[in-house]
Amino acid sequence: MVWDFGKGTVDHGLEKIIQRIKAHMFGAAFCGARQIHIANLRVDVEGDDAQSGAYFFAVSAGAREYAGRTLLEWGNYHDIWARRANGWRIVKRNYRMDIQEGPLEILYGTAPANMWGEGDARRLDHT
Repeated sequence: MVWDFGKGTVDHGLEKIIQRIKAHMFGAAFCGARQIHIANLRVDVEGDDAQSGAYFFAVSAGAREYAGRTLLEWGNYHDIWARRANGWRIVKRNYRMDIQEGPLEILYGTAPANMWGEGDARRLDHT
């Protein structure tokens, strides 16, 4: 499994992807309630392979010193699927972030900087 977060950050393997999600979803000390809306889902199926695309809008409420502030994010998922013995599975996700408005620290502030590619704006140590 491959998840391309854009801006030079790519994870290979389910364990790395789970590690990243846990780091800034469950371990993010500055993130309170979070909601992700998916819209305009498109799916093209050809035999045991498929491609899908969807737009998302995510809202993350700040907690602790970010209480009362909100991070808004708009982007796109482009997924490559394969039908396996245990059902359909995403084998590659391209994650494109088009707009981020608000303090990135709400989601990314507690994730280790080394999780983001050099030059990626989400790397809050700005290296």
